[in-house]
Amino acid sequence: MATTSAPGPVRLLRVAGKMTRISIWSAAVSAGVLGVVSAITAARADAPTSSFHVSLSGDDTNPGSEAAPFKTLERARDAMRASNIKTTSVGPGTYKRTFALVLTRSDDGETWLGNRTAEIDGGGKATDIFLVMGGSGITIDGFRLKNILYRGVGIHGGAAFSDDPVFNVATDPAVGNIVQNTEVSDISAPSGAAGDYSYWNSGGVVAEGVVPNTMIARNYFHDTNSMGARIGAERPGDDISGSSLDGNVVVNSMQVVSDGGAIYVQDEILNSVNISITHNYIYNFQGPSNNQGRGIYLDQSASNVTVTDNIIRAGPWGAEGAAAVILSGGSNNTVKNNIIDLGCNARTITAVFLMLPRGGANTPMAGNSFERNLVLSNFSGAQNTFFFNQEGYSYYCGGKIPPPKVAHNIYFNAAGGEEGDNGNCLSDAAPVHVNPRVSAVQYQIADGSSLLNAPVNFRPIHAGWGPDSVLPEAVPGACQAGAAGDRPWSPRVLRRWVRRLTPWR
Repeated sequence: MATTSAPGPVRLLRVAGKMTRISIWSAAVSAGVLGVVSAITAARADAPTSSFHVSLSGDDTNPGSEAAPFKTLERARDAMRASNIKTTSVGPGTYKRTFALVLTRSDDGETWLGNRTAEIDGGGKATDIFLVMGGSGITIDGFRLKNILYRGVGIHGGAAFSDDPVFNVATDPAVGNIVQNTEVSDISAPSGAAGDYSYWNSGGVVAEGVVPNTMIARNYFHDTNSMGARIGAERPGDDISGSSLDGNVVVNSMQVVSDGGAIYVQDEILNSVNISITHNYIYNFQGPSNNQGRGIYLDQSASNVTVTDNIIRAGPWGAEGAAAVILSGGSNNTVKNNIIDLGCNARTITAVFLMLPRGGANTPMAGNSFERNLVLSNFSGAQNTFFFNQEGYSYYCGGKIPPPKVAHNIYFNAAGGEEGDNGNCLSDAAPVHVNPRVSAVQYQIADGSSLLNAPVNFRPIHAGWGPDSVLPEAVPGACQAGAAGDRPWSPRVLRRWVRRLTPWR
């Protein structure tokens, strides 16, 4: 009888009491198939389901799951671009970078989570950590960003911005981006070559161009030589409508650069509406040797901005032109129900109102108001402010402006010094001089305070700022006096102010 040979060595097995011949090759194939199936099953179990993950101990050949995370942010970004998963969670530890993670239209809708444990160190070389160039609906949440040249998060949309080499690229609009619960610190903002004003376009978060509905919320910006947060529109078509800055803590900003603000908004196009600056805590917006640091700065015709429920607290340094609030051009801006603490240096101005010229003619500046704010101080003697060769006022005006409505503000000096309510062109129409009975640092109002009654009807500002809803330890509890700073103005500052002053009569 003919027989067929097995394709390899055989082994006899006893099956049901009989000896059966089985091919070792066949067994190996079966085992291999089972191994592949097992590997596929394991890979599926290890694949990300709702978010990708990045870890210092990860590997970019991994699938990016929590159990097998990626190593780099770029790998996670590329994975999200090719996937329906649009969230990346970055694990704890310090990630060192010397260049920005660039996010574009291809990254629309992504969410980046730092979980308050992921720290990214720019090594003093990265211009930005996160750089959104024409991306929309992107959320940056819960990171610690430090040691940066210009911006923790840079957002640019629309036409090229020639003042800044990084933003000097035309991009898609950048709409509805969010930066929240993030700490940004140690921004050096060095001066660049001639025509490079990156140092002035810098801060914890900067959104510039066509960037409507940008939300900057509950962040902690500190120890920056320039601004805390900046939103700006400078070229035709730019739009910052619907943008908001809410619940942020800004400590030790404007420590070197002159003529900027802890929170800064500008709109040279007069195109934007519904902008809000609410419930922020600002401390120390003036350095020891520069000048013209401001708490909240509405510049270059910024209009339709509501500034409410903020605490704006001067630090130890006073200087020429340092001010809690400044409105430079623009209309229909409301500054109401804020607490302004001028501290003890006697050199910080309460508010400045400037007419900003455009093309030889003054832009409209109407419908602005400064009402029902609490203005505190703690110095003895007279106020020692100085701006445009005029001194000793709480309010300063420049140019022929329609007088803003300034009324029903409360003034109290705990040290018995001057409670300034006057200005070089306007004064408070209905000042209230009374002890408001508020606590230090947190500024909580005691029950029965006259602040809560007519004509002021002040609305209490509740504690809870920044990522952790508590003030950081860097905010001191005591008033500290510092020397006046009158550093010579930088070329950028001189250029801007010469342009402003020339048409005035």
